[in-house]
Amino acid sequence: MDYFRYYLTRKEFILRTGHRALTSLHTCKNPTSRLLRWALKLQGFKFKVEYITGDTNSADSLSRLVHVNV
Repeated sequence: MDYFRYYLTRKEFILRTGHRALTSLHTCKNPTSRLLRWALKLQGFKFKVEYITGDTNSADSLSRLVHVNV
C-alpha cells in the first residue's frame, strides 16, 4: 500500500483480504501487537475491509495448485 499511497489517499476504497482478522481491525477491543502495527500503518486511509474466502480469492487459488505426478 505504500507504493500506491498517492492514489489510495485520494478517496475511499475497499480492501479485500483473505485474512479474517483484518475485518475486525477497526472494532477490535484488545488487538494483538501485529494488528496494532497494521492499524497504525493504515490509519491515514479511508477504506472498508471485505473478507474473501480462499475458494473465491484468485490470488490464493494460485498458491493452492494441486500437483499431479505423471
